[in-house]
Amino acid sequence: MSGTLSALADFAIAFGILFLLMFWYGITPAASTWMLLPLSVLMTLAAFGVGMFFAALNVRYRDVQHAIPFVMQIWMYATPVVYPSSVVPGHWRIAFALNPLAGLIEAYRASVLGRPIDWVSLGVSSLVIVVAVAFGLWQFRRLEREFADIV
Repeated sequence: MSGTLSALADFAIAFGILFLLMFWYGITPAASTWMLLPLSVLMTLAAFGVGMFFAALNVRYRDVQHAIPFVMQIWMYATPVVYPSSVVPGHWRIAFALNPLAGLIEAYRASVLGRPIDWVSLGVSSLVIVVAVAFGLWQFRRLEREFADIV
């Protein structure tokens, strides 16, 4: 939780600087820019859910800490960070939609660029994020009883 909140504080400072620079250069933000706040909440929840899951596993299985960077790198390539989701082949769309960050990143991109938001994709991502948070909390609470014995 502390890692998520510290990254959120860093993001808030960068976001404030972005708006100051936009004001300085006379750039008017699009109306959809205000969607960035709820999208940031969803992103924070996604990080929290995944973080709780891996934190619990890391206490129990020490090798998880070495696997996490590889999992994150694969997850980054499976998320439309540097490519648009339109390049994903049609037969992969359903699996792609289950990536909680796919719809979220596309919604960020649409908000910043003033494009229409794909609400179906964002809804699927939101649902998967809620499930990830619930599962992460459940996993953490389930393994929490053993933390003192292991550590």
